[in-house]
This record gives sequence, C-alpha cells and structure tokens, in this order.
Amino acid sequence: MIVIDYLFLVNKSSKESLYQKKWFYLGTDYKKIKVLQNSFLKADGYVDVFHELKSIQEEYKQEFIDFIGSLSVKYDSFQWWASSVSEKGMFEGQPLFMEFCYFKLIKQYMNQDVLIVLDNLTLLEAVQQNYNVKTYIYQKSSYIAEIIGYFKSRAKFFIMHFFRKKAPDCYISGKKYIGLISWVDDRNTESGDFEDSYFGKLFSSKKNNDEFLYLPNFIFRKYKDEAFAALRKESINYFSLFDNFTKLDVLKALFLSMGFNFDKNEKFIFDGENVSLFIKQKLKDDWLANRLSKYYLLYFAVKCLKQKGVFLDKVVYLFENQPWEKILCYSFKEFYPEVELIGFMHSVTLPYLLSLYPSQNEREIMPQPDKIFTTGQLFSEELRKYYDKTKIEDACAFRYEYCFENKVISKNKKNVILVALASDVEKKAEMIDKIYYAYKDKKEYRVLIKDHPANPANLESIFNNELPDNFEIVNQPISELLSSSSLVINADSTVGFEALKFRVPVIEILFNVNSNMSPIDYFQGKKYKCLTPNEILDTTNTILNMPHDEKNKYFLEVDSFLESCFNPIKDEYIAKICNKRQKEYF
Repeated sequence: MIVIDYLFLVNKSSKESLYQKKWFYLGTDYKKIKVLQNSFLKADGYVDVFHELKSIQEEYKQEFIDFIGSLSVKYDSFQWWASSVSEKGMFEGQPLFMEFCYFKLIKQYMNQDVLIVLDNLTLLEAVQQNYNVKTYIYQKSSYIAEIIGYFKSRAKFFIMHFFRKKAPDCYISGKKYIGLISWVDDRNTESGDFEDSYFGKLFSSKKNNDEFLYLPNFIFRKYKDEAFAALRKESINYFSLFDNFTKLDVLKALFLSMGFNFDKNEKFIFDGENVSLFIKQKLKDDWLANRLSKYYLLYFAVKCLKQKGVFLDKVVYLFENQPWEKILCYSFKEFYPEVELIGFMHSVTLPYLLSLYPSQNEREIMPQPDKIFTTGQLFSEELRKYYDKTKIEDACAFRYEYCFENKVISKNKKNVILVALASDVEKKAEMIDKIYYAYKDKKEYRVLIKDHPANPANLESIFNNELPDNFEIVNQPISELLSSSSLVINADSTVGFEALKFRVPVIEILFNVNSNMSPIDYFQGKKYKCLTPNEILDTTNTILNMPHDEKNKYFLEVDSFLESCFNPIKDEYIAKICNKRQKEYF
C-alpha cells in the first residue's frame, strides 16, 4: 500500500510509476476524483470504497459519541463546549468522525497493493506515525503560515466587530418578555410583511403581542437593516441580541482567546488507535481561526442583555445542539438562572449529524435547554435515546405548514425533475456532476436546480458555464417548485420529506467518500438511493413509469411514515411552547 498526498501526486510524482495501480481517494473534494481519473491515474483502476466506508461509520458511530462524551466529562468548561471537538461533526468540511473513519479504512488496506490519495495533512501524518507504509507528503504545515493565519483571523474579528453599529432596539425596559431567537435572511421580507421561515404560525400569531420579544440571528448580515425596518413597520418588539456587546467586550474576547490552553502532551486513544494528532489539530485549528472569540462575544451579549434591564420569563430558540447554542445556554444559566430555555427542533434529526447526540455520561453536564420540542413522534423517540426523556416533547412542523395544505400536481409536468442541492459546497459539486452526466443528453427531462438558501454558490461556475439546454437554475420557493415537479433529487436536507408530503417521489444521491446524512434512512419502506449517474437515470425511468397501483401503495407507506415525523399545526402546540410557566402568558 502507498499513501500519497494529492498535491505530491499532482506536482511531483512520476505519473507512469503509479498509473497501473488500483487506487481510491479519501476526502471531501469530489472534483479531485475527476482530476485523478482524467489526468494522473488509470480511470478503471478506481476502487469504490463507498460500502466499506459506510460500514465503518455504522460500526463506530456510538463508540465515537461515547469517546467524545468521555472527553467532555474530563474537560467540561466554556472553552470545551465552544470547541469543534466537542461538536462531534457538522454538515460541512471534514468532521472529526470522518477522519477517524478514513483512518480505519486505510488500516483495512494495509496489506493490499493499492494507492490511497489523501488531501488531509493531519491524516497523512497520522498514517505515517502509526502504520508501516510508504507515505509521500508534498509539504508539511508551515509555522510562518500558521502565525500569519493567527493574526489575520484576529484582525478580521476586530474589524468586523469593533466598528459594528448596533441597530436601535424596540422594547420596554423592565418588562418581562418571552424571547424568540430565530434565523433571519432575505426570505423574511419577501412577501412585503415580516414573516419567520422557521416558526411560521407561532411567530405570526404572537408577533404583535406586547409581551413577545423577537431576537433575530442573521444568516447574512447584509439583510439586517431591511429586516429591522420591517420589524419597526409592523410594531414588533425586537432586540438585537447578537450585536449586544461593547467595544471593550470585543477586546476582552480577543484577549481571552489568545492562548492555546491545552496540554500538548495529552494522549488520546480511540478503539486502540492513537488519535492524538486528530484531536490536537482540531483544537489548534480552532485556536488559529480564533473560533473562541465569537463565543465569548455571545457570552458578553447575554450579560449586557441582563444589564440593560431586559427581563425574560422564557427564551425559545431553534435547536440543533450546535456549539453556539451550548454557549447560549451556558450564558443564560449564568445570567438568567430563572429563565426557562426552550429548544425547538424545527427540522429533523439526521442519523449521522453527530453534533445532535450527547453520550450518556455527558448529557447531564452539557449546556442544554430545559425542554426540547420536536416536529413529531419519530424524532422525539430518537432524541430520547440520548437526552433525559422527560425534557423531550412533541410539537408540530411550523416550518412545513404549507405541506399540510392540499396540493394538486399538474399532470402536464410529468418530466420535470427538481434537484435540491446540499448546503456543503463539495457535496453540491458532487451532486451537480452526477446530475449533469445523468441528464445532459436526455432532452425529454427538464431539470430544475435549486440551491440551498443557507449557503448559495455560483452554480454557473460549478457547471463551468456549460449548463445544458434542458437544465435551469431556479430561485422560487420550494413550495412552488414542488407543486410542478414529478420527481425530486435530494441529499442531506428535508426537501425530500417535503416532496413526499406533496406525493412527489424522491431519489437520494449518495456521496462517494463524503458523509451521507439523509433523514430518509428512518423510512422502513422502499427507498430510492443512487450513487452513480447511470443509477440516477435508471431509477428516474423506473419511478416515472411506475404503475398507478404500485405508486399508490408506495405513498400509503410514505403517508404513514410522515405522520410520525410531522404533526399538523395546532394552537395547543403554540400554547405548550409559549405559555408562561405559572399561568397563561398571552
């Protein structure tokens, strides 16, 4: 076995000496597989490790959760809960869990004549340190580059926050409110009125109540002024919590995050493997990127909220168990110990979104809300496996209210295929590549490409400005697009669930070497999952030519499944979330 750095292969290696080898790539950049196939390695020598990697993920998922949980018990602190290691892994980039899975997969190929291409320097060094194999590294990390990165990240943080102007707030000092924290972007003002994309009817029914306080968290700050103007126009109480810090707070946040407070001699063992390099590099990356400063600012923001005389009975926020939420809970427990924190899981659980899942030994110490409401029974049951069962309750799918309205799919749209792209840019590129080769010559299909609103990309550049005639990039709301689509292609998002609610069949795209987080895995019935362009095209033809009786049977199973996922919107759920603890609040 030879393990080689992608950059070494591209820049230094003798192409001829490696051309005849079997090979595979481990990393998140799907484009590199295409480059290797087309320019440097034998295309038909590519080894598909998808199923082996998936098997490793399944085997080690719980063990990894427990491993990080043991570290949480040992290092329980503000700094720990803000770290990417305690986070376990999110949607984007190369999470720690995937690095461990790659490490395990490499070990399985130790005695085989195969070339493994990596682009993760930490993984390369770990292989070099632990396994007796040939390893070629193009360039080790540069101390000078790290120092430059350290100061650059802090300069950027200082400029972004020290000179930030806080918008005037609209609230009455000394009055007790129920606070609602929600994500805000351009969608909130699209209709002309201010609407909330995540809380839906809960927000619209309470927004003009004088005991309600909106606490916007901006996805894109460029929409801030427009959003505040709309809130003022509708006389909605609001407070800009995430800008609620002083210039001195910015300096303190920078000062407190200057040092690298971690024992460099600490050794970490996971399943008998020395994984110290992975853990320490993640912590070092956090430090170099100045990750901790933004969490100190959130801590100071909650402190300032208290100092300004904003009284709260309850705070409701969107629950995904991300680090910022843990710091939010940590801060409120310190400055507002009497406030009840409510986490509303507006979306779905994902089997491999490990950040959602605490281990049994960390669930008591992890900063978390007092109650967690989900969209339905299935997700409540899933969370009860990991959290105190008494704090998990069913609510409803506010975000998906439109799915409960009667929709009729137009019969003349038979061959319209809607592709809902993932948020992660590398997964986006892989989806586009597979869709392109599946449909580019199939003019009978009209392919609509809808980008993820939380992380839009320049899709024309991903297509290399070669968008096929039957492809179209669209920006309409998903609710409009679903009503005129006959098939949805999806990955790592809830659009698949929304499509099934519309009785539109769904194909889930699988990623070759990236993490697959599809929520459709919970469905015990027939699932359509495709790894290659040929599989996508064949499955498309199968679905669109499915006999009527077979299609009805399929959707009967789907309907039963979705009933367990999404409860319809009812006033009783709004009351459960928004009522004051002792008496009716509104």
